[in-house]
Amino acid sequence: MRVVLCLFLLLVSSPVLADEPTVAFEPREGALVGWTWTQSESWVSKGHSVVKLGPVKIRNRKLDKHVTFSCGVEVQEVVQLLPSQVALRCWEANAVDHGEAEELPVTGLDVQGLGVGSERKFETADGDRLKKSLREFFERRFRDRDPDVKEPLGFLLPEGPVTAGDSWTMDLQAIQDWFGPDRFTMDRTQSHGRVALREVVERDGDLYGRLDFSTAIVPATIRDGEFQEARMLLEGSALLPLRGDLPYMELDLDMDIRFLGKVKRKGIGVHLDIDTRVRGWEKKQPAT
Repeated sequence: MRVVLCLFLLLVSSPVLADEPTVAFEPREGALVGWTWTQSESWVSKGHSVVKLGPVKIRNRKLDKHVTFSCGVEVQEVVQLLPSQVALRCWEANAVDHGEAEELPVTGLDVQGLGVGSERKFETADGDRLKKSLREFFERRFRDRDPDVKEPLGFLLPEGPVTAGDSWTMDLQAIQDWFGPDRFTMDRTQSHGRVALREVVERDGDLYGRLDFSTAIVPATIRDGEFQEARMLLEGSALLPLRGDLPYMELDLDMDIRFLGKVKRKGIGVHLDIDTRVRGWEKKQPAT
C-alpha cells in the first residue's frame, strides 16, 4: 500500500503534462525593451593546457576552477533585434581556483553594457570606467552573439511539431559554418548531433520543452595545422520556452575538449596538448 501511495504522489506532483501533447517551438524572436531576468551560473573546469615551441614548454597550465554567480539583467535598448543597452547587478559571485576561495568583486555593483554583440563595452551605471578584472568578468559572461551569428541553442530546435519521446538530428553543416567554414573540415563519419524532447512542462503559465542532446564535433582537417587527436563532445539538456518571445532558459552541460597536435601562427609552429572538461549549468529565470 505504501508503494502505491508513493507512486500516486509522484505522479500528481510531477510538472510534466500528462497527455504528452504535440508541440511546436516558435522561431526565436529578437529582444524586447523591458525584458528582465535573473541569470545564475555554476561551472567547474578541469584539465591542462600545454604549449611547446620545439622542446621548450612556453606554457604549462593546470585548470581546476569553480565559478558561480547570480546577476539581475534588464534590457533597456534594442538594435537589430539584439540588446544594445543592458543594466546589470550581481548579488553573488564566487570562485574557487585550485582550492583557494575568492569572492569576485562584482557583488552589489551596478553596471551597464553598451553596444551589440562582441562590441559591447561595460562601465558603471554612472558611466565610470571599470577595473580590467571587472570588465573581463562581464565581457566573458554578458556579451551576446553578433547580429549575423546564430544563437547556439537554436541548433537544438526541431523544424516542426514534436511529441515527448521524438528525436531528430542536428544540422552538422550549419554547426561547421557557425564555427567558421574555413577553420576546419568536419569528419562526418565520427561527428554527430542528436536531440530528443524528453518532456513538456509548464512554468508560470507558459509551456517549455526539455531537450536532451548529444553532440560530437570531430575535425578531419584544420587550417594551418595537423593533429593526432581532436574532438569536442557535448552532452546535456536544455529547457526552452515554446514561445519565441521569452528570454528564459535552463542549460545543463557536460563538455570535453581534446586536442593534441601542431598549429602554425604567424609562421611559427607550436605543439598543443589540451585536455579540458567543463561541467555546469546556466539559468535565465523571471526576475523576482
